[in-house]
Amino acid sequence: MGPVLLIDIPIPVDSTIGMNLSFTTNIKWLASDQFLENLAIHPGDELQCLGYPLQLTSNDARYPILRSGKIASYPVIPQKTAKQILFDFRVYPGNSGGPVYFSYSQRLFKGTYRIDQHMTYQKILGLVSQMAGPVHQKDPSVGIIVPAIFIKETIDALAGFESTLPSE
Repeated sequence: MGPVLLIDIPIPVDSTIGMNLSFTTNIKWLASDQFLENLAIHPGDELQCLGYPLQLTSNDARYPILRSGKIASYPVIPQKTAKQILFDFRVYPGNSGGPVYFSYSQRLFKGTYRIDQHMTYQKILGLVSQMAGPVHQKDPSVGIIVPAIFIKETIDALAGFESTLPSE
């Protein structure tokens, strides 16, 4: 896995981002190993990714483009052992750094299906770090995802303390 680059940017508390920071990001959005195990995540599961492939945007407001693909590697958990997750989708410059997440409705969780209520499970699985290198000069159309556990460790290092993901 290649190096992860970070930039520590101070955000003024009187800015829109500063005032709404508690609404824009939350460590609880990151998928823990326990959550992924409870969800029985596996190769072939669909993932979504936001990014700016080839510097394209979805509109004049410069919103990112939503793309999708499937988990293409095994194992996914434990994330520290897997070190990376292969993502079956064509990566272009501008996809790197984009969040990769899932949103599953009415899926088994801890082996149980809740027929009495509508459940949607959503978490960030990681971020796109790069495209897999060519094989015999051919693009395999596979992206490499940095798992969420490493995002959590980076946030913890910047914050100066170890946070705890909720047990699911």
